[in-house]
Amino acid sequence: MAHQKSVQGFDPEFSRDLILRQLRQVEAKLTKKVDEINRRKKYHQVEIAGKNAKIKELMEKVELLSSENEALKAKVREINLKQAGNKEVVMLD
Repeated sequence: MAHQKSVQGFDPEFSRDLILRQLRQVEAKLTKKVDEINRRKKYHQVEIAGKNAKIKELMEKVELLSSENEALKAKVREINLKQAGNKEVVMLD
């Protein structure tokens, strides 16, 4: 008998509205979370882009310094060869 009362007291319209309200609340929470994740993602993308630009700048400096280093090494070799040549000339005298 108690079972019949609960079945008779059941209001499907109220239950449907309650479920829909709960679904909307969950949807709102999920939307808020997704927005927060997207905001963080954009922040990290900007941060990564900045770091990538800095890395590119440093790599260009490394390439420049490397080529300058090679030029200086060539100049040192040239000077050493001249000095070695001058010593030979002095020795011949």
